Parts: sequence; C-alpha cells; structure tokens
Amino acid sequence: MPWFNRSIHIFTETEVANEPRDVKNRAFPHALIIGARKAGTSALQDFLKLHPKIRAPSHEPGWFFVNSKYTKGLGYYRTRLPPLQENQISIEKSAEYFHCPYVPERVWSFNSSMKILLIVRDPFVRLVSDYMFLKRYNKAPHCIEKKYTFEELAYNFTTGRVNTRWACLKRSVYFVWFQEWLKFFPREQILVVDGDDFAENNPGTELIRVENFLGVEPLLTEKYFFFNETKGFYCVKKTGCLHEGKGHEPISVAVKVEGMIRDYLRPLNRKFYEMVGKDFGWQ
Repeated sequence: MPWFNRSIHIFTETEVANEPRDVKNRAFPHALIIGARKAGTSALQDFLKLHPKIRAPSHEPGWFFVNSKYTKGLGYYRTRLPPLQENQISIEKSAEYFHCPYVPERVWSFNSSMKILLIVRDPFVRLVSDYMFLKRYNKAPHCIEKKYTFEELAYNFTTGRVNTRWACLKRSVYFVWFQEWLKFFPREQILVVDGDDFAENNPGTELIRVENFLGVEPLLTEKYFFFNETKGFYCVKKTGCLHEGKGHEPISVAVKVEGMIRDYLRPLNRKFYEMVGKDFGWQ
C-alpha cells in the first residue's frame, strides 16, 4: 500500500473527541516532534521524557499519520501511546512527518491546536548523516545509498551539477516542507529548535524554550546537564549519557562536491530563515 492515498478517510477533531475513553488513561498527544530526519529528534524526545510532566512512547508508534497504520484507526493509535497521570502531557515523534506531503493536513484535522516541534541542523551535515544512516540500516533492495558513494549520488560529474532529484538532498531543503505545515498551522504553533546548538552546547538552553512552549514548568535547565570530556558531548547528571551507541563513522566528502552542495543550499536556506525568523548561520 502506498504511503499516501487521497481516498483514505481523514480523522476529524469530532471523531477524536468521541473516541471511547481508554481504561489505561492513554491520551492522544499534546505535541508532535515532526523532524527533521537526522537532526536530533530522538535526543530531543529522550531529554523531554526526563521531565516528570511529559510522557512519550518507548518506540515510534508506526508513523501513524504517514502510512498504512493510519487506516488502523484511532483506537490502534492510542494503544501505542503511554498512560498518563494527572497533569501529564504526551508527545509523539516521527522524523518522517516533516517531509510527508499529506501529514500536515491529517495532523491539523486530528487536532488543530496540536503543538508542533521541529528540530533542524546544518542541512549539509544532515544530508551526510541521512546518507550514512540509509547506507547502514536500510534493508530495502532498491536503496540506492547502499549501491553508490555519496559523491555519485549528490553530484553529476558529466553535467557538473548537483543532483537535485536525490531524495536525501530534497529533505535538506527545509523551506519547501516548512511551507506545507504553515498552510495548516499558524507560525506561533510551531517551535523550531536549533539542532546544532542543541548538540554542541548545553541542551538546557533549548529545552527551556521547549518546556515553555509546551506549557510545563522549566526543570530541564543548564544545571541538569554536564559536559562529558571523554565522550565529547553533554550528558544528564543523574542518569548519564543518552544514545551512547548511536551515530556513524564520519565520511570524507570531496571538497568540490561539498562546496557545490552548500552553494546550492545557501539561497534555499535563506528562504527558510525568512519563514522562521532566525538566521541559523549555516555555511
């Protein structure tokens, strides 16, 4: 079954409100982390789960708003969500939501008040990470990332042009996807998190913004974290480091190819800056 089917019934807020109460007090999400892929969505969710008022599923609930899971209905979706105690909220994330054309409408129809979290990072760095992830983990027989080098996919050496048709590169053109979300959600309902700052500096700085956006007491402040000199990144004082085994061995991209890709992305990045109201300073 294709991921997107225009004939699929779209659930409405009325249907959501009339869905029978769950005996385990599992509630539909208050907020969604929609992406971007390979920009820090898992780290953002895992840090937020440390807050006593925030719950999230242990695993992504099957990209509910994206593929055939959507046709399984609201009851199925709720079974994939965590039970809540009094005054708790739930969040759900899928790094695929941001890049999928039908998802904004489905989410808006489901809950027009949904709070949207988007974490982004340097689009070239994200692109390389996306390529490495697919090359290492994608099991689909048609996965081109397993068959070709980064340079072969990103650059046409015959024409001397960037391969703008490559899906991984398209996912780094943030403004194209962001404008689809703005068709349904007001800008103030979407919080954009700086993934580079989140990864390289004390995450408490960005987490305070997220906590305020979600309407919970800001507990995950800078004091909650420490810089682990051995690992080279910030960890939680009480529970240690997250995702210790996550990541990929860095690859060396040809300087010419990197330069061409960054030149291609630069004006597109500026369009995103204008939409968001922030200059991220990407090269």
